[in-house]
Amino acid sequence: MQFSELPALRVAFLISAGILTLHVWPVEGVILPFLVLITLFLLGFQFLDAVWVRTKCSLSTHGWLYPTAVNWVWMLTVYLTGASVMGLAQIKKVEERRRHNWTEWAFAEDLQILGTISAVRETASGSSGQKIVEIRIDSIGFTSRKTEKAPGLVRWRRFQTGGRFTLEALGPTLNALPEAEDSAQSIGEGLLVEGREIKAIIRLYPAKANDNPGGFNYREWLEKQGLYVQGIILSYDVSYAVSAESSGHFHSLKQWVPNLSWISQLRQGILQRLDTHFSKEAAPFLKAFLIGDKRSLEAEVKEAFSRAGLSHIMAVSGLHVGFLLTPFWICLPMFRRWKYGPVIGLVLLSSLMWIYASLTGFSTSVNRASLMAVLLGFGSLFSKSRNSMNQMAAAATGILVISPKELLEPGFQLSFGAVTMLLLWMPATQQRIERVIPYRWVTSIVQVMSVTMVVQTGLTPILAYWFGELSLMAPISNLLVVPILSFLMPMTIILVGFAPLAEGVPWVFQLMNGMVKWILFVSEQAGQEDFAMRLLKPSLTAVLTWIGLLWTALPSMEVRDRWKRIRTVLILLLISGTMDLTELWRPKPFRLVVLDVGQGDALFFQTPAGKNYLVDTGTWSPGWNSGRGVLLPFFKQERIERIHGLFLTHPHADHVGGAPELLSHVQIDTVYRPYALYESELNRELDSLIWMKRIPERNPKAGESFLLGGEIQVFILSPNVPKSTFSNPSRATRQREMQNVNDASLVMKWMYGEVSFMLTGDAESGIEQEIMERFESEAPNWLVSTVLKVGHHGSKTSSTSAFIEAVSPQTAIVSVSYRNRYRHPHKEISERLTSATGSAKNVYFTSLDGPILLLSDSKKIRKIVPLKER
Repeated sequence: MQFSELPALRVAFLISAGILTLHVWPVEGVILPFLVLITLFLLGFQFLDAVWVRTKCSLSTHGWLYPTAVNWVWMLTVYLTGASVMGLAQIKKVEERRRHNWTEWAFAEDLQILGTISAVRETASGSSGQKIVEIRIDSIGFTSRKTEKAPGLVRWRRFQTGGRFTLEALGPTLNALPEAEDSAQSIGEGLLVEGREIKAIIRLYPAKANDNPGGFNYREWLEKQGLYVQGIILSYDVSYAVSAESSGHFHSLKQWVPNLSWISQLRQGILQRLDTHFSKEAAPFLKAFLIGDKRSLEAEVKEAFSRAGLSHIMAVSGLHVGFLLTPFWICLPMFRRWKYGPVIGLVLLSSLMWIYASLTGFSTSVNRASLMAVLLGFGSLFSKSRNSMNQMAAAATGILVISPKELLEPGFQLSFGAVTMLLLWMPATQQRIERVIPYRWVTSIVQVMSVTMVVQTGLTPILAYWFGELSLMAPISNLLVVPILSFLMPMTIILVGFAPLAEGVPWVFQLMNGMVKWILFVSEQAGQEDFAMRLLKPSLTAVLTWIGLLWTALPSMEVRDRWKRIRTVLILLLISGTMDLTELWRPKPFRLVVLDVGQGDALFFQTPAGKNYLVDTGTWSPGWNSGRGVLLPFFKQERIERIHGLFLTHPHADHVGGAPELLSHVQIDTVYRPYALYESELNRELDSLIWMKRIPERNPKAGESFLLGGEIQVFILSPNVPKSTFSNPSRATRQREMQNVNDASLVMKWMYGEVSFMLTGDAESGIEQEIMERFESEAPNWLVSTVLKVGHHGSKTSSTSAFIEAVSPQTAIVSVSYRNRYRHPHKEISERLTSATGSAKNVYFTSLDGPILLLSDSKKIRKIVPLKER
């Protein structure tokens, strides 16, 4: 099949190129309207050419020039169409944020909401004992600001389907749900269940973005769900009658939007029946498998499925659509016999696909599979010629025109990449397997495993870019699980649809629960970390090389076409390779990245020679740590596999919280940490990992200095540990001499040429005074530094006026969480830093500015910029 014979594929490529252009170089001002006008003009020209010139005149009379020009104009038109829809999508996103600015008035004081509980579900971590409650909001009003302790989190949401505002609430007081099946008879006042009316007082605040490179952007994820604001719930009452108070100072939302759609109600009914009739172990999996609702799945289960190569089971896709449409394909010949049968069949097929896509939230994989199913059904019903590659490209084009940003999502790339690999490689692969393996039963097994192997081979660059892992057990795990799904899905649909009738045969539910238990067992065993291969983020040259190899090695390609493609690939590789060499030869600056890890510290240093050093590893909390959430994604983004030196300033969880995760996944040459006593489970795990991996450890103390990578001189200013601590390292002695663990912090001065960095950990004012006294007589100006990493997150217990004056920084950086419970940084400290650096612009806060990048040429700081502005 020649590329010229696939018009839909050419359109998809050109649309994608236009979208990527506007993604890399966004347009502003009058440029976008001008671009849209040109696109509309060219579309009009194409229409006139199609309906007038080509029908009235023979193109042969115009010679070769006119057809060639029309062809190039056509390609330009499609390309600009992709650019235009992407530009309009960018404008729409800005307008969407602006449209939700009505909530800004709500930040001034607490709000009172009246509504109805529409759903109650487990949190993703399950072990916390918390519940998530969705509330359909009918009215909102003001209330005086209170200071009660907040029992949980809320998110303000506008449903796109149905348009009604809802609220998602999470908190420890929301776990008092009854265990009895008949909740209506066992509920007491104050319990949260679906259908109950609720009155709640909430405090809103805007969602904060995660701008750490490679990290999960929480705010963008919320916006994709239609969530623009989050906050805390202060109190609630579920015995309250909403209708009685929906007037007065309350502002009713009922006049703005209609009720929940019947699709939402149908979805809730399905979820409720799955919870009622299946085990607690099976119900969360069946929700994800049937309609893509993964909210009740534990994080460990999701990770196990991903590492086992089974995540496609829970990402509702073509596999599920194929199972769902089996009855339709059986009845297909019947529709052809009737006069209006094809039309009726197409309407039924389209309606079924739309309903299922609505139930699954219009995910990319379902949209793609649904569109392809409709196109395939159209060709079969009306006896039109069809090509699978063209149908796939047409589905992709439809999705991109409606939602161009889908091109940048991993779901879109994986979905269409997998289908492309199957269409191009599977026929020849299965034929070769049949020729090589004579035994039919062995052939069938190998063919099933080859599907996963072909898909994984083609998607390796995408998997490396987004996930950094490749499952080695995927062929085997799919062989053990996929055949079961062909029975599991139709049976689940039947049981959900006829649940009251099926209650008389309980063994059916037991059988289904057993199947799910087997699938979970396979995912747990095959999803162990030892069976996953870690991959670095690929470069452009690596991606082009991989695509070029797959493209030129297609079994069905003629030799002449293969050499043409090889020449094209070589030209592209030459261009990208030249760009890589240019980047390689360009002198690299010294880099400091102060990562945003919330109420904690994590500073990454990289020398021009490529040596990597990390000072502190961020925070830890149940179910989350900065190692997994920030550091590992950052290292994957930067293609870093080795840390030459890890400095842990002191053993508090906001400084060593990500260290165990880091030690488990990244090569660490040496660990530097103070000799301090602090008993905690986190530190015991850290000690164990350092010992098990035989990582050299140093316990620096005041007066020591060492050279890192031949380029950075590190001077230790504190702790000034008494000799008795080392001569008699008993627990009692260490406890007496180190009452305050913050004062055991490593205080260091890093020097790179003429540029210096003062890093103080959480050392408090007494240590600052001790350091100043030590250098006051011998070297009074030695403490002066270019950059100060402010101690203890801007707390008033550190950063005394005398110490800041002694350091005299040009730039100060405070690593602190947004709206933290300690109220850091202290206003007085901020004023001191502004005065010392000469301007508020020279003081950076990770809570407001996000991660900070500093570049130096050893003479001065060349550039300081928040990474979100880069």
